[in-house]
Amino acid sequence: MLVIYERVLPVILLAEDNEDDVFFFNRSLNRIGVTNPVQVVYNGEDALAYLKGTGIYADRTKYPLPSLCVFDIKMPRLTGLEVLQRLREDPAFNDLAVIVWSTSTYSKEQELANQLGAKAYLVKPTVPGELDATFQSIIQQWLPE
Repeated sequence: MLVIYERVLPVILLAEDNEDDVFFFNRSLNRIGVTNPVQVVYNGEDALAYLKGTGIYADRTKYPLPSLCVFDIKMPRLTGLEVLQRLREDPAFNDLAVIVWSTSTYSKEQELANQLGAKAYLVKPTVPGELDATFQSIIQQWLPE
């Protein structure tokens, strides 16, 4: 009997309320050859529920725990920084790699993201192609193989 094991790639969780940014995120990953599954949530409350495995996200076969999270700063219900803060209050999520991305270049937000334990703070580029190199670096550094 031959048994073939399928390698399961680590999941990326994208918390982003802008459909255009979700499109550009996925397109960029595709262009740089990242085939990891991406789960998308559209507000901070859903990001927190997904990560804690509550409500509709309780089925971990359908909603596996991600290895990398990318949070938009300005989302409805809870901001990306609020989600990050709540995660860091729970020791179970201390090692979870979280990247914060925003259109804001405001240094106070960047400082707060770093203080809360974000692995990086990315400013969303105005030219979609610029995203490829940025994500290539982030993926290589923070997404396990």
